[in-house]
Amino acid sequence: MLSSIIYIGLGGALGAIARFMAVEIIKHITNATYHAYITAYVNIIGSFLIGLLFVYFSHSTINQNLKYFAIIGVLGSFTTFSTFSLDTIKFIQQGLWENAFIYVILSVIISIFAAFAGITVGRIFL
Repeated sequence: MLSSIIYIGLGGALGAIARFMAVEIIKHITNATYHAYITAYVNIIGSFLIGLLFVYFSHSTINQNLKYFAIIGVLGSFTTFSTFSLDTIKFIQQGLWENAFIYVILSVIISIFAAFAGITVGRIFL
């Protein structure tokens, strides 16, 4: 169990760094200024990757700790649904109901689609 925790922790550190880098890249590419939409993009990317890894790991004999490292550690800290919740509340508190609705749709519905796409791509190529 301790080794699993260490793998998850190391993955979490890498995922947090990857998230920071992804946010900076997305800001640069899209010129987005509002953090909530950048969070949505990161969640969509993370959802796609988790779908892809799900397929890969289901056909792999890779060590369980490496699965924990990638899924729980890296992608768990890369995506940020806690931040998603807070950003949604901020929109609502500011009376920006349309923004809140669009943000929820992007973050939930499209992220689910992205996970499905990751599974589909994984089944084709992995």
